Amino acid sequence: KFIAFAILTLNFLFFLLMSSKRSVLVVEDDAYLVSFYNRLESELSDKVTITIVDNASDGIAALGKNTYDTLILDLIMPEVDGYAVLNFLKESGKTDDMHVAVLTNLDTSEDREKTSALGADAYYVKSDLSNRLLQSILLGEEA
Repeated sequence: KFIAFAILTLNFLFFLLMSSKRSVLVVEDDAYLVSFYNRLESELSDKVTITIVDNASDGIAALGKNTYDTLILDLIMPEVDGYAVLNFLKESGKTDDMHVAVLTNLDTSEDREKTSALGADAYYVKSDLSNRLLQSILLGEEA
């Protein structure tokens, strides 16, 4: 009985350890930023798993199949834009349990208001990003 209890306890502790790792979906088509996210994932590999897709359609597909703690979303992408992802999230109710951070080059009050109305929790202009802020977003620590 003790061995069975010990195995069960170890399995539970392993589950807790693995579940404490944050899961982040990044929808970004900029190659430089994608390489930056990949570098951050290797630096933070014990704390976060990052899934990167380079278009909104793949982002919607990933959100339909998986659950993420955080979504980092670009708005300006070819074919389908980030607003389509936000609309999908709002219609599906998936923003209730997920932090949504928009990272974009658009810096207008209209875009900020529109993304907020669609369920985005945070809005950042890419030119204002720092390494520390991006790490905070990935780890769910940003203010």
